[in-house]
Amino acid sequence: MRQEETIHLIQETDHQQRAVDRLIRPFKDKPRIEAFLRACTLGVQIQEEDTFGTIVGTTLELATDDALNKWGIIVGEPRGGLTDEDYRRFIEGRILANICESTADEFIRILQTITGVPQGDVQLRYLYPAGFQMWFIHDAFYNDTLKNRVGRFMRDIKPAGISMLITEGISGTKAFDSDGFIYAPFDRGVFGRTI
Repeated sequence: MRQEETIHLIQETDHQQRAVDRLIRPFKDKPRIEAFLRACTLGVQIQEEDTFGTIVGTTLELATDDALNKWGIIVGEPRGGLTDEDYRRFIEGRILANICESTADEFIRILQTITGVPQGDVQLRYLYPAGFQMWFIHDAFYNDTLKNRVGRFMRDIKPAGISMLITEGISGTKAFDSDGFIYAPFDRGVFGRTI
């Protein structure tokens, strides 16, 4: 089992005062020495802020605009007019898709990632002999751009020779009960449409 390493970055916000605090006793409370030390460490503080800003601004979680576009280029997911928030989800989904082995759990996780719905609101049902249906439940239908993007993304990553049906459902809508209805999860009281 692979163990994940977590790296915690802590920004030092005052190198100058830290350097003054570390002076040895004979040099403490000497204004000229302190001023010289503050002048010497000013460049260190500027470098710290620049480096920390670069590192933090290029992580996927915090990247925006051009930095986010570069993430998309790296993983092979074009922006296509998406907002930063939507595009970030598709980049995360593409990362998962690039390393997936086409299991049902992975498809559920990928659809959950790109749609941003909570865990448990994405379901998968097998359609034998060679297909499956996935559906997800959320508050409002996607606009056409997001709807088409989700459908295109999932069709792009599905295995060849397997049919796939994706349905988007709206929670809270009154609907009839029909156990086993395969095109939309009406038995959960939702209204759905195919993506």
